[in-house]
Amino acid sequence: MGKNKKSQVYHPHISQVKRQKQDENAPAFPVHKKKSSNKKQGSSISKLLENNMEVTIIDYTGQDVKIDAQDKYTELVQDNLSFDFNSKEVFNPDSNCTEVAYKLWNWFLNPLSMETFKNEIVNRQKALVIQRSGKGFTFDQQDPEDNIISLKMINEYLKIEIEQKTIEYGKHIDLIRYVNSKQFLMNQGEIVEQDYLDDFLKCQRGVMRLNKAHEFSISLAKVMSLTDEIMSSDVSCEVYMQNYLNNDSQKKNQLSQVKTSNFDQYILVIDGEIRFRFVNSQDHSNTLWKGTLKKGDFVYIPKNTSYQTKTVLDEDEDEESSNGHSLYLVLSHTNQQSWLSVIDNAMKCMSQRQLAQKQFVNNLPIDIYERERFNDNFKEYCSMIDQLSQTLKNKEQFEKLLHKNRVKYLINRQAPQEMIQPNETEEGEEEEEVDGDESMNEEKFEEIKKKAQEAQKNQKQGQQQQQQTTIEKDDQDFSEVKICSRNGAFLRQKHNTKDNTKKNFLYFATQNTRVRGETPKQRMEVPDQYAQHLETIVKSYPNYVKISNLKTEDKEGLLAFLNELAYLQVLIVN
Repeated sequence: MGKNKKSQVYHPHISQVKRQKQDENAPAFPVHKKKSSNKKQGSSISKLLENNMEVTIIDYTGQDVKIDAQDKYTELVQDNLSFDFNSKEVFNPDSNCTEVAYKLWNWFLNPLSMETFKNEIVNRQKALVIQRSGKGFTFDQQDPEDNIISLKMINEYLKIEIEQKTIEYGKHIDLIRYVNSKQFLMNQGEIVEQDYLDDFLKCQRGVMRLNKAHEFSISLAKVMSLTDEIMSSDVSCEVYMQNYLNNDSQKKNQLSQVKTSNFDQYILVIDGEIRFRFVNSQDHSNTLWKGTLKKGDFVYIPKNTSYQTKTVLDEDEDEESSNGHSLYLVLSHTNQQSWLSVIDNAMKCMSQRQLAQKQFVNNLPIDIYERERFNDNFKEYCSMIDQLSQTLKNKEQFEKLLHKNRVKYLINRQAPQEMIQPNETEEGEEEEEVDGDESMNEEKFEEIKKKAQEAQKNQKQGQQQQQQTTIEKDDQDFSEVKICSRNGAFLRQKHNTKDNTKKNFLYFATQNTRVRGETPKQRMEVPDQYAQHLETIVKSYPNYVKISNLKTEDKEGLLAFLNELAYLQVLIVN
C-alpha cells in the first residue's frame, strides 16, 4: 500500500482539506535565499567563528552572579546530532515514551545530556546558554515538512486560515511592537485581516507571536508532549517571528521589554539570529551576560530570571531588498510546583474545609502591638505555627493535594497517541483517525460507563460464575496490553465516609487533546473486579501485561472493558 505524508500543517476548521500549494500571492514572511556578500569584515568573522562552540552557565546561587564558561565541551555528541519526528523506530506503540523524551532533549541540549541538565542545572538557580551554530547544528529535519516550525509552514497556515477568517487576535496570534524597551500590543479588531498583517510585518517590521503553533505543527505538538512527559509539568509554547530592521529610525524598536517569568523557560532558535542578554532583576541596566543567538542555539532561563532580546538591525540592506528574519520558539512551564506552593495550597485547602482548630480562625489578641507583651505574643505565635504544622502533617490530605495537581496536569497535557505515531502513515489511515476523533463524544463515554456499572451490578447480584478461570490466549483478539505512556493514566480510589463505600476511578488523557483543542471527559469509574488488573497494567509500563496472567471471574467482561479502553486509546493492545 502506498505511503501518504501526514500533513504537518493541521487546520483545525478544515481538517480533511489537503494542504494547498502557495499561489502567486507573496507570504507575510518571504522565504528568500540570502544574497551573497563579499564583505571582507563578514568573511573574516565567519572564519573566526568556524567550528566554534560555547557552553555558558550563569550561576545565581550566590550574592554575586558567576559566569562559568564550560571549556570542557568542545565537540558535539555524535549520537545526539539529530532527532527524527518521522521515525517508526522512535514513534511506535512499543516505544518507552520516557526514553523517547530523553532522546529528544539530548538532541536539544547537545553537547550536554538531559541527565546532566537535571542533576546539575535545573532547579539550581542556574541559567544555561548553548551556542553551537559554528558547528553547523540546527533543528532542521531531513524532510522540511517534518520541521518543528518553519516560515513555509507558517505562511501556509496564515494563508489558508485567514481566508477562512478563523485566526483570532489574542487566541492564535498577537502583533507586538517594541518602542524604547516598552511593549505595545498592535492587534486590530478580533479577526486577523491579510492586508493589515502584511503591512505590519513587511513595512513596519513588527513582531508576530504565534500562541497555538502546535495546532498546525505535528512535530511541535510532539515536542510539547514529550516535554510534558519528561518534566511531569504542563508546557506551553510561543513562536516569535520578525523581519530584521533596516534603517536607523528603527533603532528604537530593537530592544524588547525586560521579561521575567514565574516558570522555567527554554528558547530554541529555529532560524536567523537575535541578540540576547540576562540582566539584573533589580537594575535592568546591569547586564550579567550578553551574546548573539543563532540558528540551532539553546537557552535555559530559570524562573524569576530577567532577560531581554534585541532585533538585528541590518543596515547593509535597503528597505525593499532586506529579507533577513528571526524565528525562535519559547517553551514554558505553566504549572510548575515548589514545596512552598504545595504548602500554600495545602493551607488553602485546610481553610476551605475548616480542618484547622478554632484558635486558628480567632482574631489576634488586642495587645498584639504592645511592646511589653512582645515576648508573650511571640510564644503564642510559635505555638500557632506548631499546631498548624501538626494539622498539615496529614497523609490523606497530602495525597488529595497531589491528586488535584496530577488531574490538572492530565487535563492540559498532550495525549499519548501523538507520541507513538510517526508523521508518516499508511494511506487511508489518517481519514479513519479523524473519523474516530469525531465520533468521540459524551454519549460514547456514558455508554462505556454504563457497561462498566452493569458488569459491577451483575457481579454483586451473583449472576456471574463463581468459579475462577484463567483467560486463554486463543479466546481474544489480543494477548497483551499496556498503557500509552508513563503519565498517560492513573488509578485512584475514593472513599465515601457517608455510606462507607469505595469507588475506583481511572484518570486519563485522550487522543489529540492538544493538537485539536478538544478536552473530552477524562475520568471514568472502574468496576471493583477490574481495578486490580488495571492497576497492574498501569504500574507495568513500559512493559506489556499478558492477558493470560490476569485471573478473573468475569472473562468476557474484562476483555470488553480493556477493549473499550483501547478504543479510547488509553491502552495499546498487541
